[in-house]
Amino acid sequence: MKNYTSLKYFLIVLILCFMNLEYNAQILELYEGDICRKGDGRSPNSICRKIENCPVAKEGLKKNITPQLCSFSGSIPIVCCPPENKTLTTNPSTFTTKKPIVKTYSATEMCAEYSELVYYKIKDPVLISDQNNYLKVKDCYDAITLITNGTEAKPKEFPHMALLGYSEKPDIYSWNCGGSLISKNFVLSAAHCEKFGNKLTMRYAQWARLGDLDYLSETDEARPKDYRIVERIVHPNYKPPSLYNDIALFRLERDVDFSPFVRPICLNTDHYLTPPAIIATGWGRTETGKLIFIFNILYDIPKYIYKLQFINIMKIQIFSCTF
Repeated sequence: MKNYTSLKYFLIVLILCFMNLEYNAQILELYEGDICRKGDGRSPNSICRKIENCPVAKEGLKKNITPQLCSFSGSIPIVCCPPENKTLTTNPSTFTTKKPIVKTYSATEMCAEYSELVYYKIKDPVLISDQNNYLKVKDCYDAITLITNGTEAKPKEFPHMALLGYSEKPDIYSWNCGGSLISKNFVLSAAHCEKFGNKLTMRYAQWARLGDLDYLSETDEARPKDYRIVERIVHPNYKPPSLYNDIALFRLERDVDFSPFVRPICLNTDHYLTPPAIIATGWGRTETGKLIFIFNILYDIPKYIYKLQFINIMKIQIFSCTF
């Protein structure tokens, strides 16, 4: 049975390669689970799936319809899998019930929604007679552009920053990695932050602290809250010690309470990103250097650095980033 399955996938690979060469199609170089084609609002997105998990692609092959290749998992093709058009028909002469469409929100839409969190409303002092008229007042700290050397962050300046803890209960000595809040219940971080320690002391990320500035101080202007991590999703192709695919998601037990001190960062939607500079933030080292700033801040969190800092890194080539 195993040999039959292997032969079947080998033949599928040959067919797909031949058909893609014939039609001059390119492999999308996307991973399983990636969006390969966006829906039009009336239908869901097409997702990269193993061909064995894509009934539409398998049916299409029988009709000589070539699925777009995303990549391969070993010898198994991962194809761009369109959503199934499932219908429930009770009788040919009666009616058809279509699957309800679930509203999804793009990163751009969510960014616009989260950006409103930096404002609070006050009564308009001029139009006193109009009781329903309010002014929006900005309640955040704008980052100042620097070129070298680390600078201590200000309250509300980087409200997306998260500390990751590795003990059963939140503890000042367990904050050993950082991340970014990207939604009401997900923190984006590095895959190597899934666990911390050696073989004898290995511990998994258990907590995310949001809204903190100096985690050893209780008198700074910060509003920290701790959230338990209930799921750790590591990129399937992450293979340490390589830095490639070093990315992970951490799902929180409950939705985050947003405030001027805590709100998600906007996700990039530009596939041709060419920034002149990036800002690296973290509770890490900030000694003079070039690309080492990134590794120090995102990968090396010394024992005695406990204040959130940031640094502006100029003229970085985006293709040199591997995380």
